[in-house]
Formats: sequence, C-alpha cells, structure tokens
Amino acid sequence: MLFVQKERSQIFYTTLNQLLKNTKYRIPKKQRCMVPALIQCPQKLGTVLRIFEQAPKKPNSARRKVARVKVKSTGRHITCHLPGEGHNLTKHATVLIRGGRCQDLIGVRYKPIRGKESFSALDKRITRLSKYGVKKKTRFNELRDTEKLEIKSTFSIAAIDKNTVSLKIKRIIFWWLVLSAIQRRTALIYF
Repeated sequence: MLFVQKERSQIFYTTLNQLLKNTKYRIPKKQRCMVPALIQCPQKLGTVLRIFEQAPKKPNSARRKVARVKVKSTGRHITCHLPGEGHNLTKHATVLIRGGRCQDLIGVRYKPIRGKESFSALDKRITRLSKYGVKKKTRFNELRDTEKLEIKSTFSIAAIDKNTVSLKIKRIIFWWLVLSAIQRRTALIYF
C-alpha cells in the first residue's frame, strides 16, 4: 500500500524510507467494491426487466445474452450475463443474482444463478454440474435408468446390455464405469 501525494497534476509515490519512517501517518488504501448492487451480500433477488444481446469487446466477436434486472431490496437496475447455452427467462421473471463479471462485456458485473427461482438448470450438462444448477443424484438416476450405457474414451470402450448381465453385476459395472469416466473426464454417451 502506497501513500500517494498529488502536486500539480503529477502523482508521487512514497519511497521505501518514507514508508519505514512515517508508518503512523500512512493512509490505508481503500478497496473498491466490485459488486456494489449486492451491498456486501452473497446473493440478492431481482426481477428481469428486459432480455437482449450485447456484443463483446474488441478481439472477441459473438452475441452474448444479457438481462437488465431490478434488485428487489434496493431498487437498483443492473445488467446480468446469462451463462450457458439457452435460457427460459422472460420479462418479470424472478432470478437470484450473484457477483461475477463477464470479462468481455462492458459494465456487466453480475450473473443469475441457474436452477434457482425462475432460471432453469441446464440438464444436458455432464461436467461442471453445480455451475449450471444440475443436481448430481438426478443426473446419475437418469443414466442408471437407461437400457444401454456406452463410455468412449482413449483408454476404454465398454457397453452394458440388459439381457446379458444380472441386475447386481450390471449395477456394479455401471457405477465403476461412471466413476472411471468422471476421473478421466470423458464423455458419457447414453441411449
């Protein structure tokens, strides 16, 4: 933390000796709040005012989905980036807002949490489930109920068929395949 003196539109930083001698006169550096609309809360409820697309900063090119949200407790209007592919938000929908800026969008410092309030989870996700509001148990229950599971990776190719293996052995093999797929970060293909 450096003490800054302003003289004639020039900024002078203190030297090491000045810092060592005048420790009691140092002014503490103020930390700027990156998410002022949350008022030192982890999340806040908000109402969607409108949904639109915004172009990112210079090196990137895309159409990012963005929502203008009114924070219920303070009445502030903020801009939120909608994470993931697709969304179900409409005007007057309720969302739970968290901090987290989108680096290539100007003035966007907030994101709504998926799977809470009106903002639906992304059910097709296999990795990073918690980021997109998918419950782990329900995801594996869907996989377990399917008749055939196939895991393809560089190391192993395996398939389970209902008619050839008994139910207990099938469950053991299934969970072994699921756990090995998670450890290797491979894709689960089920039908």
